[in-house]
Amino acid sequence: MPEPRTVSYREVFRHRDFRLLWAAMSVSLSGDVLFNLALNWLILEKTGSALSVGGNLFVGVVSDLLFRTLAGALADRMNRKMLMLGSDLFRGGVVLGLFILLNIMPFHLGYLYGTTFLLGVGSNLFFPAYRAVLPNLLPPQAWLTGRALTTASARLITTVVSGVGGWVLGMGTSPAILLNGLSFFISAGLLALCRLPQQAPQKTPRFSMLTQVREGVRYVAGNRVLLGLFALLTLGDFGAAFLWPVHVVFAERVFQGGPALYGALATASLLGSFVGALMLGRFSRWFQRSGRSYFWAAAGWGMSAVLFGLNTSLPLAFVYRFLIGAALSVVSIPLATWVDAHTDDAFRGRVGATMSLGTQVVSPLAVTLSGWVADAWTPRVSYVIAGTLLLLTAIISRNFPVFQPRGSKINASPPQETTAHEGIATAKPL
Repeated sequence: MPEPRTVSYREVFRHRDFRLLWAAMSVSLSGDVLFNLALNWLILEKTGSALSVGGNLFVGVVSDLLFRTLAGALADRMNRKMLMLGSDLFRGGVVLGLFILLNIMPFHLGYLYGTTFLLGVGSNLFFPAYRAVLPNLLPPQAWLTGRALTTASARLITTVVSGVGGWVLGMGTSPAILLNGLSFFISAGLLALCRLPQQAPQKTPRFSMLTQVREGVRYVAGNRVLLGLFALLTLGDFGAAFLWPVHVVFAERVFQGGPALYGALATASLLGSFVGALMLGRFSRWFQRSGRSYFWAAAGWGMSAVLFGLNTSLPLAFVYRFLIGAALSVVSIPLATWVDAHTDDAFRGRVGATMSLGTQVVSPLAVTLSGWVADAWTPRVSYVIAGTLLLLTAIISRNFPVFQPRGSKINASPPQETTAHEGIATAKPL
């Protein structure tokens, strides 16, 4: 097998369909950032409760728990392009419906929770198909650089939008909601221009959703690398989810700030994530060969979260949020690429959904506990707990073979043999 090499961003961006998919995600993301800022701030402004903010996040992760695994099976069975198109059109209609409700009806928290749930359904149709099709648009040696490019550009867009988002919210939340609804329709138009490859048809007598889901679980359980990554993802995402409800609460209660400070702190974290992703792509050859990058990034992520929670200086708060964002990119992008490298294309939708099962189970518990801790004590405690969990993830990762020097090449996926089980082709490592 040839030695891994660094693939430049220019090489990745030469692929037409990759560019269109990237553009669609960028437009949609711009609206999503404003929408999420607006939704969290609107809930906190109307209810004054961190638990209510956590409740909105809880609704989102429950939607994930109910639909993502099934959507992963659909992504392997149906036309992935049509799934993404349908999801964009559905989500655009939902957001525009919320915009109308908030402008003609009295405020009710149920509107926001219902919108979050429906957007979760649409997102769970979109993202398994998106993740499954992305590796087909680039050669394997460009996967890490491609993911780094999409992440870096997404973080740059999010950084810019978050930077002005606080000022936009000062004019009200309605403009942010309207822009997000329109962004989904623009994204759908760009996706319609993509020539995405079709996955190979599966030789099954009939479609059984339960069987499809079971095959995804069995595929992961039969692969030691994927099983280890599943454990790390679950523990790490539990710690990360502990941070979700307290970002806005920390800005408002600890630093006595408004929407502008909330947006500025989010910008610092996103700028760090952009820099981390940019460096990851620039030195992709080293990251393809060295599993130690995960340990140091996860350790830095956890330590930065702990220090942020204990910090009393606003300038240092921006530094810690920058480091949290940088570590997040260096942790998440290689993990996703390792999963791609150890999964057959016919199973990418189901494997991606299965890998997120742990997150779907623990995230509702994490966001609820975090909101309760922030209300009962202080959001500082939530940050310290989250950082401790992330440090534990880093320590555990040292014992996983995929992160050892001999077993950590991202493109060195194990040989596969194909067997048949209940009429469905399954792959198992030799």
